[in-house]
Amino acid sequence: MCGQVLLFSSQPGIPLCEACRKQIKPLEGRRCAKCSMPLISEHMVCTRCREQDFHFHSNFSLFEYCGAVKEILYSYKFRGIRRFAELFAHMTGKMIKTHYPGLPIIPVPPAKRKRRRKGGNHLKPILAIITREYGIPLFDCLEKKIHIPQKVLDFQNRKENLKGNIVLRRRKICDYSHIILFDDIFTTGATADECSRVLLEAGVKRIYVVTLAIDK
Repeated sequence: MCGQVLLFSSQPGIPLCEACRKQIKPLEGRRCAKCSMPLISEHMVCTRCREQDFHFHSNFSLFEYCGAVKEILYSYKFRGIRRFAELFAHMTGKMIKTHYPGLPIIPVPPAKRKRRRKGGNHLKPILAIITREYGIPLFDCLEKKIHIPQKVLDFQNRKENLKGNIVLRRRKICDYSHIILFDDIFTTGATADECSRVLLEAGVKRIYVVTLAIDK
């Protein structure tokens, strides 16, 4: 990120010098019990979540989507610097082992057109490391039928846009009643909510969302 040559100054496999690596700080302090947003004056649940009724139990984001994290995620997703997968995978894997031991992961599906534009499903390299290094089961069972741009929409309109466009690729999901739904960025929660609705209808009892970053 700083433009310096990486010579004996970075963790193997991850293109970051130590100075830039220290800028990647996990979220700390008081968080919303529902969406993981840092709390200022609210108690337990943020103002936004008090007005929403999500199908998932809670979201846990590792970072806030700003600064170094935002730049690295952009480079990973759109510039094809897939070596950042190591960084995200190990931090996510350790967190899951601590907070959600024994639960499997179901990834949020990207739209097919969006997947082609990004050079493949950008979550796959992260998930491959998590399942290999941490032994966490993976069930890739959701599919998004069409790509619907959602960046400028609020939660309710995103929710309406997604209705019917998240489907199961197979009838039997897994033998777990509690699962982790994994995505890169939590914005309004509409995508996670629609995925969770489909999974609940398929027999899952409780869904914990895990995301790399939360966007205000």
